[in-house]
Amino acid sequence: MRILVVEDNRRFSQALKEHIQKWGHVAEVLTTGREALQIIRREQFDIAIIDVFLPDCNGGRLVCEVKAHCPGAGVIIMTGSLSRELEFEIRKKWILGYFRKPFKARDLRLLLEDFSRKKSDHEDPKPSSPWMDQSVGRVIPMFKPASGPLN
Repeated sequence: MRILVVEDNRRFSQALKEHIQKWGHVAEVLTTGREALQIIRREQFDIAIIDVFLPDCNGGRLVCEVKAHCPGAGVIIMTGSLSRELEFEIRKKWILGYFRKPFKARDLRLLLEDFSRKKSDHEDPKPSSPWMDQSVGRVIPMFKPASGPLN
């Protein structure tokens, strides 16, 4: 799968890219909302992994752009915020997953594998509701990384 990562923390985004590539996917990493808007309007992605709080853009806006320009793409949101209100608003946008940073790389891998399997089986890979799906879109609790930003 082709995966777009939009994350302003370069160390974290590099760790994500390395994991995604190790799992056999292609990852493109961008650090600003402006860059992401430009590429989302030109290119297609299977999944976009987006940080909510970017220095120049609200990640929620990018969710809408991904859905408009890459209609078959799944969206995974990342945030360091513990705000239930934020989570409520983001989940209304029909996302695949909502991860609180830092999180375990294994949890992301499982979500990507499930999305890829459903897509290749021609199932609708999207969750059936914006709140929670048993196989995708689950809330990942906070984890302390053993080493680095992802385990």
